Amino acid sequence: MDEPYLIFFVIIVLILLIALMMKIFRIDSARQTVRKETLPAGQGAIGSERHPSEIGPGPDIPDKQAIIHPEVSDEPPPPFSPEIKSTDPEKDRVYPEIDLIDSSFSIMDSLNRLCQKFNVETFTLASTDGLVIASSFAGGARDAAYFSNLYLREKITRRGDIAISSLKHQNQNLIFIIRSQRNLDSEEIEAIKSDAKRILLFWL
Repeated sequence: MDEPYLIFFVIIVLILLIALMMKIFRIDSARQTVRKETLPAGQGAIGSERHPSEIGPGPDIPDKQAIIHPEVSDEPPPPFSPEIKSTDPEKDRVYPEIDLIDSSFSIMDSLNRLCQKFNVETFTLASTDGLVIASSFAGGARDAAYFSNLYLREKITRRGDIAISSLKHQNQNLIFIIRSQRNLDSEEIEAIKSDAKRILLFWL
């Protein structure tokens, strides 16, 4: 083959190789763009909510009457309220006479009446493995999973407008979570616990 034709042939091959490389580069860029646009938004939610199965097991529970966990929607709980209004604790010692049990039609109704009696926003009962047992509001499942873990693992009893404590029912250790704009003292929490036990004994 003559030298001019050989040079011409080599130039054609180089042009084709460059065109092929540019095409591959464009396809790869398009794939990366599509991948970025299809990534789900809002990954890594605040608090890195744990599945209840990740929360440490509670104490051994004897074979007693099983506690039924009612279905609760996944509606998010009210946001934290870091600022708690100060109140005169002496005024909170007289509570209104509210029937918590006899005229109630469900445990959720009884817990709503409990909130009215003690002037708190919400009340949630949870097992030690983070499952909601009963709650006065639809977002109780998230409160149960998140705050029971804080209480058991980090011994936290207060965070913002949240108060966390424990009670025992049928030899089972339970946790209750209260949302309140008021700064609840230990006597009020004990009074709420006492009424919560009465509600549990009636419904469960």
